[in-house]
Amino acid sequence: MVHTATGLVRRTEAPSASPCSTTATWDSSSPERRSCSSIRTVVESTTADGNGQARADVLPGASVTAFTGPHRLTTTLGLAPGDDLIIGNAPTPPATQLGSFTIRWEPLGGHPLNYEVYGPCEFSPAPAGQSSVTVDFTNACHPDGGEVLVTTADGIARVSTELAGIRLVDGGSATLPATWIPNLTFTASYTNLTAIRHIELERRVPDDGYSSTLQRDVTGLAAIDVDLDGPPGATSRIETTIMSDTGGTQYVRQLVPGNVAASPFDASELLLPWLATPTVDAAARRVELPHVAVGTSQAIGDLLEVNLAWPQDDGIYQWRLFGPDTAAVEIPVLPAALGVTLPPTPGNRLIAYATLYEADAFAGYDDVRGNIHVAIVKTIVGPRSPAQTIRWVASDPFVFSGVDGR
Repeated sequence: MVHTATGLVRRTEAPSASPCSTTATWDSSSPERRSCSSIRTVVESTTADGNGQARADVLPGASVTAFTGPHRLTTTLGLAPGDDLIIGNAPTPPATQLGSFTIRWEPLGGHPLNYEVYGPCEFSPAPAGQSSVTVDFTNACHPDGGEVLVTTADGIARVSTELAGIRLVDGGSATLPATWIPNLTFTASYTNLTAIRHIELERRVPDDGYSSTLQRDVTGLAAIDVDLDGPPGATSRIETTIMSDTGGTQYVRQLVPGNVAASPFDASELLLPWLATPTVDAAARRVELPHVAVGTSQAIGDLLEVNLAWPQDDGIYQWRLFGPDTAAVEIPVLPAALGVTLPPTPGNRLIAYATLYEADAFAGYDDVRGNIHVAIVKTIVGPRSPAQTIRWVASDPFVFSGVDGR
């Protein structure tokens, strides 16, 4: 069964012979990554019912493509028997307020200070003389064991007080310790840098809380230590963005104790293989996605996203294809009646780029295929992720004109 949030028309496709999963060809440089080269055949084209649902019988390894809006297509690759897929962003019901909660602290004497309050659901400024805030919380943000940080905002060197393990209950309150602690200096030690030109570091206390940032040009360096000042706490979120000399961007997010003063970052262990700029083989209807593992780990990603965009006479088309980590993605053939022309005719321009995601909360593509949107929003990019370590790598875009891909 396939559910779509906004789609009207969907098309399901399967290999015309043996399932792709058993006839895969293998990239010799990275044998874990599959490249399926079987010919595919449309087995059903249908309109979703009033509940946004459609059903089709397909072989393992099939794909399903949905129109999720005008000129917007989404393809899920590598289907398995019994799959129940949700495609697109399901409508989110309005948040329901569950109650309010009061946070109190002992004012720091001797100074008319402003304060900043960072909690599990929101940020609240507090003007000078105020020693409490009351915050509302909803079903969209109702964590147990939340962490609250109050920090001074001006007047003196920043100090803070913090309390973890708070359970939000309607009408409840929590009083933070009267001890105010100065900022600590956090050192991130980057080693085994290979062909890296730029690093951006951000530290948040607590997760999604107070932010400290810096940037460094590291061209030609194999290692560097960078320092950030910020408040201590029970937990901290360390985010590193790395840009390659040869193109591409990587992002690594780690949860570490908020009271540690140093954290190692070995690029040869933490970075995913780089994604080289994609190329499009128009004749074979394939997007080639070379992986470059020089100076990186050999890790396999959990989810691959390929984005295509091109103009037609009736507007700009956008096509997102999701599947397992692979060295090439086959572009499905759509029924001519749908009016989707890909590869582009001469004179049109197509943009192609790819992103590979990995998180230690996932056990591979099977873990995310059923609801890819939620996997990305809740675990990969959202605050307070269940994952301890999150990684993604994005290629630079490839732009070509004409059917020959040049």
